[in-house]
Amino acid sequence: MTLALNKEWAVGACIGGGGFGAVFEAVSTEDEEAAVKLVPKNPGTEREMLFTDPDGVRNVVPVIDSGETKTSGHS
Repeated sequence: MTLALNKEWAVGACIGGGGFGAVFEAVSTEDEEAAVKLVPKNPGTEREMLFTDPDGVRNVVPVIDSGETKTSGHS
């Protein structure tokens, strides 16, 4: 699957998940390796993106890209 946000990402295997979505390995067109979390757009999930600038917050992974897709869920 390819995911185009602010950057384009080649999304690979699922590496984890939790109550708010699945986490996949990904590589950008600039060869950046990252983890991509796909969060379904459901009521109550808006708070998942509150930490877009987590400076000084412990145990929060920094967000390097974000956006929305036309489809919900993932395959």
